[in-house]
Amino acid sequence: MSPSPTDFTDKEAVGEYANAWTAIMKSARSGSSWSGSETNRTFLNTGGGRFADASYVSGFGFDDDGRALAVTDWDGDGDLDLWAHNRTAPRLRLLRNNSPQANRSVAFRLEGGENSNLDAIGSRLKLTLSDGSELLQTLRAGSAFLSQSSKWIHFGIDPRASPSSLHVTWPDGVEESFSGIVAGERYHLAEGEALQQVAPRALALLEPARQRTIAPQLPGQMVLPGKIPLPEFRYTPEGKSASVGLMPGGKPLLITLFSGTCQSCSKELREFASEEERIRAAGLEVLALSVDELAVGSDRLSAGKLIAASKFPFPTGSITPLSADHLRFLLKSLCDFPASFSVPISLLLDGKRRLFAVYRGRVSTDLLLHDVAFSKANANQLRDLSVPFPGSWFTTPIASSELAELVANPFHSTFPDQGLRYLEHALATSSTGARSARLQRRVSGGYYRLAWQEDSKGSKSKAVGYYKKTLAVDPGNSKARIDFGALLGNQGKLGEAEAQFRMALELDPGNQIAKKNLEMVIRRQR
Repeated sequence: MSPSPTDFTDKEAVGEYANAWTAIMKSARSGSSWSGSETNRTFLNTGGGRFADASYVSGFGFDDDGRALAVTDWDGDGDLDLWAHNRTAPRLRLLRNNSPQANRSVAFRLEGGENSNLDAIGSRLKLTLSDGSELLQTLRAGSAFLSQSSKWIHFGIDPRASPSSLHVTWPDGVEESFSGIVAGERYHLAEGEALQQVAPRALALLEPARQRTIAPQLPGQMVLPGKIPLPEFRYTPEGKSASVGLMPGGKPLLITLFSGTCQSCSKELREFASEEERIRAAGLEVLALSVDELAVGSDRLSAGKLIAASKFPFPTGSITPLSADHLRFLLKSLCDFPASFSVPISLLLDGKRRLFAVYRGRVSTDLLLHDVAFSKANANQLRDLSVPFPGSWFTTPIASSELAELVANPFHSTFPDQGLRYLEHALATSSTGARSARLQRRVSGGYYRLAWQEDSKGSKSKAVGYYKKTLAVDPGNSKARIDFGALLGNQGKLGEAEAQFRMALELDPGNQIAKKNLEMVIRRQR
């Protein structure tokens, strides 16, 4: 991983940093651990440079992917407790130390003087005990990776000894000594002032907050935090030879993908058939599409046999290979660790054919009808459904435009036209001027590149379509108009080419290429 660039005008450094993030995210999404699964461990110093793993004896042996650890006397009982932060859930753990022995520690909170920093960071403390032993600590800012422990300096004391004196070296070099320290107490110590005992603070109780309950989310259910259109989607209806696209409709639609040889698919289709009355009463349409046409050597008659045997009452057909590939990339964009593309898998769309829920494996009718009720839900309601546990949000919901742009990213390398469809949706739903301008440049530039590529390959009709999309998004792209005009001219469409060159000159009056091309087109028309 390259270090963060310090100068964001350095395009090479910024590009290297962006490429590094792309590589590490690709590795993580392929199933690699983000950092080697740094499980929390406790090691006991047994002397002689040797340590023993005491993780499970200490109660700290959790298989969490740990990140940060903060040490503090959270409950004020004289022993140190731990707050652990993890990348995996639970993200935060409190490990409370319930040591039975009292008065076995003493703690100090320091305050620097005029020539020291206020928090007295850098102070060195030496606590001398009655048996002549000395304990040393330094007050630090930052105690580990992403961690800041309490600034209370805590000394554990041997049961056979008691505090005798404290020597402090302040950050400005001033040295002071203090006596009269009692085990089990807490002291405030300001530079140049007398030691002050601090009264015990009230026990910090942690109690679960009351949360509203939501329907449990099964492992195979994924409700999106917003609604997004499907990529280009086509299927071949049962008994037909030509593929068709999804027809617009005012009712929610469930698309379930199945195989005639899949037992879970069979159970799901039979349940849908037996629950036909409830499904139709809920206003839900169902479309079952076979994937058996996708695999070489599969039993392509098995799907029809299953439909007949289950007496399935809803429309059926087969998904096209290209649409299946589009769905694979869509699922990849929605999950950091996408599961394999296996059936049954179902997509729940609202009345405008926007996706808002995905089901992996067999989905029950009860869960399905529960989610159908949210086909008209707003962003806040969908966000609550999208997490598998109740809670309180303090961030704003992801905007439809942001979600569409996120979904677009995985498509760009393999299906750039589908990625641009999502970027167009992001542009259409954007609510800020700066974001709209940035998306307009991305969409226009993307279609322009596709137009140029298709033109170079000789696919003139596709190139024309992409040029039109480029200019529909950004009519002021004079360079695209010049290239489009040249393509039209080479096709003999001289009048249309002339119009493009004239518009390019209106946008950029000094453009010599547009002038020469316009003169050439005019001469050819005479």
